[in-house]
Amino acid sequence: MATLDDPAYVLDANTLGIPKGWIMLGHHVSEEQGMLEMATWIKGFVPEVPVQLVRADEPFWAPK
Repeated sequence: MATLDDPAYVLDANTLGIPKGWIMLGHHVSEEQGMLEMATWIKGFVPEVPVQLVRADEPFWAPK
């Protein structure tokens, strides 16, 4: 089932003449801050378990 953030929806809409676009942010920009917050939150109530964020960086970014 397609969702409104599915690229197939955007392609179908454009084929039908409905102007749509799709912005893909990527992991680093859209998720990493939330993952850091979650790691901090977990450390607060389970201090005996080592928890850390493993940074993934942006896979769609090419170095200059």
